[in-house]
Amino acid sequence: MEENKKSRIANRVAGGIGAASFLMLIWTIVLMVANWTIIAEFIKSEFGYVLIIFTINAVFSVVLGLLIISRNPGHRLGWLFLAIGFLFSWWELSGALLEITSLEGIPPFLRPIVVIGGLAYLLPLIMTMTLVPLYFPTGRLLSRRWRPVLVITLVGIIGQALAQGLLDLFDEIPELEQTGLEPVLMRVNELMGFILIIAIIGSILSLIIRFVRSRGDERTQMKWLVYTAVMSISLMLLMSIVFGEDSLFLGIY
Repeated sequence: MEENKKSRIANRVAGGIGAASFLMLIWTIVLMVANWTIIAEFIKSEFGYVLIIFTINAVFSVVLGLLIISRNPGHRLGWLFLAIGFLFSWWELSGALLEITSLEGIPPFLRPIVVIGGLAYLLPLIMTMTLVPLYFPTGRLLSRRWRPVLVITLVGIIGQALAQGLLDLFDEIPELEQTGLEPVLMRVNELMGFILIIAIIGSILSLIIRFVRSRGDERTQMKWLVYTAVMSISLMLLMSIVFGEDSLFLGIY
């Protein structure tokens, strides 16, 4: 009885998060349609196709998270996918509001939420590259020995998101340059980037070991993860080519 009650509560919470994510995406689409002239310029920029990729990832992550939680409310991977989808949706809406109205045009009580959402674009990406491989497909670590990798991953995720987010904030608020913190944040950002590389390597190694040991349904699930990753990377490369020299991938150098 108690277990059923916890499951119902978990499903309601998950449904609320999923509904909030979809509402943010719908609001974003409405803003884009209503302000197409402004948004069209952004889509043509080097980050234009990122908007489309993030939208696809948001929908996919939320739906997958809700499906997993509906079958197993305690599955960590389901909550992880749901959180990733929510963060992608939050970034989409915040980015659209900042692009269309600028910070001054947003009500003061909403500005902190919009700014944080706009700066949190790295968080769902890093979570996808590190935590998902670490927990896929069982929702548990490979063994207790992998806890240090989890700790390194969490330090890298939080540190990188905070450092890069604060650095981006200097672009939004030029007055912050007078604090002299920018060089320090750049060093911290570089350190966190190095830590994340270690975390990504550890996560991928965990996934490889799990694949080698897997059998039956678990191996099938892991094959689907590989197929999804290949399709996502291929889609990003294709869109990068379509957007030409100004795209993120082809315009790096």
